Amino acid sequence: MSEVRAVYRVENAQNHIDIPVLDHLNTFSVKQYSDHRFRKQLLAHIDYLLIELDGRLNSIVRTKKEGDLITLEVFGCTYYRFNRSQRHIRVGRIDRVGNYHEKDAVFELFRPLSTSYWLWFFRESLSPFPGKQEYVGWGEIEEWLYSVLLKDSRFISFRAQWHRQHFPYPEILLLCQRAHWLRDEQIVDSNIFEMVWKNLDQFRLLDNENSNLLSLYLLAMRAEVIDFELEPTQALKRHLRSAGVSRKVWRHLLQDGVEWIASDLEFEWSGYRYLIASYWSVIQEYLLLRTVIGVSPLEDVFFQCLRNAPRYHLEIPTELTSPLPLNSVSPAILRIISAHYISLTEITETDVQKITLIVLWDLHLHPILDRHQRRAGWRWALKQAQIWRQKRLDQYACDHYHWRNSIGVIHWGRYHIEPLESGKALLAEAIEMKNCLLTFAERCQMGRYQLYRVHHCDDGIFANMGFYIEEGIWALDDIKGPRNNPVGLKLLGIAQYFEKFINQQLSCGCLEG
Repeated sequence: MSEVRAVYRVENAQNHIDIPVLDHLNTFSVKQYSDHRFRKQLLAHIDYLLIELDGRLNSIVRTKKEGDLITLEVFGCTYYRFNRSQRHIRVGRIDRVGNYHEKDAVFELFRPLSTSYWLWFFRESLSPFPGKQEYVGWGEIEEWLYSVLLKDSRFISFRAQWHRQHFPYPEILLLCQRAHWLRDEQIVDSNIFEMVWKNLDQFRLLDNENSNLLSLYLLAMRAEVIDFELEPTQALKRHLRSAGVSRKVWRHLLQDGVEWIASDLEFEWSGYRYLIASYWSVIQEYLLLRTVIGVSPLEDVFFQCLRNAPRYHLEIPTELTSPLPLNSVSPAILRIISAHYISLTEITETDVQKITLIVLWDLHLHPILDRHQRRAGWRWALKQAQIWRQKRLDQYACDHYHWRNSIGVIHWGRYHIEPLESGKALLAEAIEMKNCLLTFAERCQMGRYQLYRVHHCDDGIFANMGFYIEEGIWALDDIKGPRNNPVGLKLLGIAQYFEKFINQQLSCGCLEG
């Protein structure tokens, strides 16, 4: 007995059943939970959905042929339409009277109905349930129904046999699967299918010559860099060799294809595997970098450091690290990094960050190294990269950091106290006072530090005072004059009084924090 039918029979056997979905409908109030009529109505709705699913599971797919069109109707709610003359595929939903509504989206073909989203199509295809209101908490019901389907033997069999028994072009589907850059992931989306279908002769020829190049050819075709007048292998070779890829790297591609690239450019996030090389530009940059650093096992490990660059932002804004055109790293910098790397017995995360920082510095500044700088080596390059990073951080603070201090502009006698409330203001003050105020920008942005400018209207005495917060109380950190010189007792007294003034204003409720 199928799992869907079993659930339905349990529903009919009991007037009250503890379905897991009822424990997760966060849209219901406590009163509604305890409302027996509401619960009974919800169970009746779920009964109705299960009955419909059970009936449709007995005849999942219907095939229609009209001229050049082949249409597969799945569950009476979703359709796949193939146009043989134009070689394109469309998908959409079927409403309750049988009309088609196209869905403009990329969808998965090798294992169809792979998410619960399509159950919304199913719901819209049903006749109205007597006395039914809107589906409250449909998202949770949808997920629960899909979990029931995933245990049903008919649904499992349908998805496993889809490409053999129902799909009209199984040969193309399997060719797409071989051309996918993650071969052990059974994902073929509609865009890939259409591209292979429209260029079927080229892909068949390449599959016979060297199937290792199928994925590269597909990616190059998506990037529109292929000369279709040449045979597929020759077209790939001509493009890559003209871009600067060495013969040695090309031979490596012929032997291992995308498997070699995937091992270096693949990463995992939230349980899903991705490939940075799903874009041709990144593939080409990788191959050009391999041309520079080689393909030996030692260089493989070195590349592992470079490929992790996007993960280590090193306190640098994200836009400075994405994407990294690694092929643009100068040979002189690569030699400096390689020499340092070879001397290490173990690569730590700190080493990776330092290597990445030097790469970023080279990519953004393109420094031209003279003979003495190249001889200076690793320490010199790292120091220059750290100086560059600090300048970029300072510039970023100037452009993006804004905050509000607790106290605005005030006058005490002839003394004028002005808050510094932006990265740009800190930079201007740091230049005028010749100090390091800009290093406090991030703490000010986070609300953990406040800076003020103090000057005397007659004598022209200038100073900067800083305050930090601890357990809700603002405390004086320091007060300094130009070039961080110490100040006199009068200014120190003003700073101490200002500290009390801030906390008094906070305690009486005049300030929010």
